[in-house]
Amino acid sequence: MLFYMEGGVLARRKRSENSVKENRMSFFPDYSERDKVIAYSVLGGIPHYLKQWDQKLSVAENIKRNILTKGCILYSEVDFLLHQELRETPVYNSVIEVVALGNTTLNSISQKSLMEDTSKTSVYLKNLIELGIVQREFSVDTKVKERANGNRGIYRLTDNFFRFRYAFVFANFSQLEDGDVDGVYEYIVEPALHEFAARNSYRLRPVNFCKISCRCYRNYCGEIGVMVTFKVSTKNKKGGE
Repeated sequence: MLFYMEGGVLARRKRSENSVKENRMSFFPDYSERDKVIAYSVLGGIPHYLKQWDQKLSVAENIKRNILTKGCILYSEVDFLLHQELRETPVYNSVIEVVALGNTTLNSISQKSLMEDTSKTSVYLKNLIELGIVQREFSVDTKVKERANGNRGIYRLTDNFFRFRYAFVFANFSQLEDGDVDGVYEYIVEPALHEFAARNSYRLRPVNFCKISCRCYRNYCGEIGVMVTFKVSTKNKKGGE
C-alpha cells in the first residue's frame, strides 16, 4: 500500500487522478484510438494535465506546444511538484531519471545515480514510493520475508507524465531552454514515441493480451474498447522503461 502526504500537492493530484479513473479517455472524443492511447501514455489520468491538451491539435503539436515549450504550464510542472514535496531535489531528479531510463534494481539505480551506498538510495526510493511516484514490484512467488530485503524487487515509475518528462525532457533541458523544440521533438521524441506508448499503454488496465512478436505490441485497451497495434523497434531502444 502507498501512503501519500495528507494535504500535499502530490496527494491531491493523485486523488484527482482517481476521481476520473473510469472516463479518462473521454477527454479525447475526436482523437483516433491510437492517438487516444498515445495521449494517455504521455499525460496519464491527471485532469489538470488532460485539460492542457488541445484535441484540435495533433499529438505532435500538443507535445511541442504544451510540454516542450518553455513557459507553458506543463514545462515546469514536475519541478514545481518536487520542490513542493521534497528537499535535495537534484538527488531525487537523478534517482527518478535513472529509473525512467530502465534501471530497475536497487544496485543499478544506486550506481547510475552515483550513490555508493545502496542503503542511502533505498531511503530516497522509499520517499518516492510514499509520494506515489515510484512503486516496488515483486514476482508472484516472492515470499514475505524476501520482500523485506531491500535488494529484492524492481522499481518503476508509476506516473506516465513523470516517465515522459524524464525520458525525453530532463536530458534535453538545455536545448529546450534555448528554444529548440522542433529539434528535440523530431530527433528525440518522435522516433521513440510509439515504443514509449506501447510500453505504457498497459496501464489502461487491458482486459486481454493478444499475440506479441518482437516487432509488434498488440493490446486490447479495456477502457476505450479498441484494438491498438504499435510497431516496436528492437534497435536503439530509448524513451521508456
